[in-house]
Amino acid sequence: MNIFLAFTPYHTLLSYSAALSLPKSENVLFIISEFPEAQVLAKALRSSSVKVFSQVICLPGAYGIPGQGTFEKVFKRKRNISLLKSIIERNQVEQVFSGNNMRIESQAALYYAKLMYSDCKGVYLEDGTAAYESNVPKKRGIFSRFFCRHFFGEWWQNRAVFGTSASIDSCQLLFPELARAELKTKQITAVRRENFLKISRDETWQDYFNYFNIDIKTVGGIDVLLIGLFSHSEKDFPHLKKIMEEVLQRTESKKLTLAIKYHPRARVKDFIDIKNNKGVLIVPQAIPLELCYLLNKNPPKLIIGGYSTALLTARWLFPQAN
Repeated sequence: MNIFLAFTPYHTLLSYSAALSLPKSENVLFIISEFPEAQVLAKALRSSSVKVFSQVICLPGAYGIPGQGTFEKVFKRKRNISLLKSIIERNQVEQVFSGNNMRIESQAALYYAKLMYSDCKGVYLEDGTAAYESNVPKKRGIFSRFFCRHFFGEWWQNRAVFGTSASIDSCQLLFPELARAELKTKQITAVRRENFLKISRDETWQDYFNYFNIDIKTVGGIDVLLIGLFSHSEKDFPHLKKIMEEVLQRTESKKLTLAIKYHPRARVKDFIDIKNNKGVLIVPQAIPLELCYLLNKNPPKLIIGGYSTALLTARWLFPQAN
C-alpha cells in the first residue's frame, strides 16, 4: 500500500499525479479537511473514471473552523493519528507521500510506517514556493515543543524547512534545479508533467464543477486570469481596487474574458468587489486553481498574481504564457 496525505487542493492533485506512476499498487489518499468543500473533492475522486486511488478518506481538519478551541483541535488531530496508525498496522505500507511532512498527521504516518516496515520510504511532495524560497520559518516555542512531544509522541519533530526530516528519503519537485539548499541532501526527482496533464482526462470533473454551478467549458475559455488573491482584511490591499479598475478597463476595451480566483483561505469574500461586473467569472474558492489550468485547452493570454504557489504552477504548466 502507498499512503498519500493532502492538506490542500494542490497536494491532492500532486498526489493524484504521483499515484499515476504506481498503477499496480493500492493507493490510499487521506485528505485532511482544512480547505473549503474538501468532502466534495474527495467524493469526486471516489467517483473517478481513472480510479487512481483504491480509497479516498477524509479526516477532520483543525483550521478555519469558527468557534473551535485549541483543545478541540489537538484532540481532533490525536484521533486522526489513531486512525492512521490502525490502518498502517493492518497493511504493508511501501511509501508515504506528503505535501507537508511537518504536519502532525504526516509525521505520525511516516513514523509508524517506517517503524513497522523497514523498507518503507518517505516522499515529500513539494508545498509550492516553500521548496524554493530561501527564508527559514520560525520554529515553535519551548512550550509548544514540550506539549507536542508529550501529547502526540516523542517522534514529533520541530523542523522549520519542509522535506528535511530524517523520515523523508526523497523529494518530488516541479523545478528540481531550483530546490532550496536544505533539500539537496535528499534524492530529488521531477514531478512528471505528463502525469499531471493526464488529470484533466478524468470524467469526474464534470460532476465536480456542476456541484459549484460552473460550466466547465467557461473555465476553458479565459483570456485573463487573476489568481491567488488572499485577504483576512479589506485593508490588506489598499490599492488593489484601483489596479483592478485598470485591469477591467483594459480587458473590456480589448474584448477579453476575465476570471478571478481567490485564495482558498481568503476570509473576506470577493474583497475587491467585482461580482457586479458583467462578463467577469469568479471561480469558487474551493476549486483547485491547477485544475482550472488543466481544463483550459487554450492557455490564458495573461496570468496575473502575487507571490504564490499558483503563479509557480502556472509557469510550469504554461511556459508560453505571459
